Amino acid sequence: LAGGVPILSTPSEGTLARLIRETGTGESTIERDDASLEAALKRMLCDPGRLCSMKANAERLYNDQFNPTTVYKLLIKHVEGMVQMHSDPT
Repeated sequence: LAGGVPILSTPSEGTLARLIRETGTGESTIERDDASLEAALKRMLCDPGRLCSMKANAERLYNDQFNPTTVYKLLIKHVEGMVQMHSDPT
């Protein structure tokens, strides 16, 4: 994502597939289906405008949600919440 590389993923359902669909960062294919994988690759490579959009979306997603500063802030907030929950005498 950081380098603006689109995602090509299996399976076609689940958290990653939903993220890819919602953000336009790549393609998800059916698990263990060579034809589905081939079709996804062809769609990505045969439409330069779409591929360019996927690349830009991938980089934007990384910058917005997965850059180290954002990830570490969320991790610290989560750990602080766990500490507070376990140190609360009630």
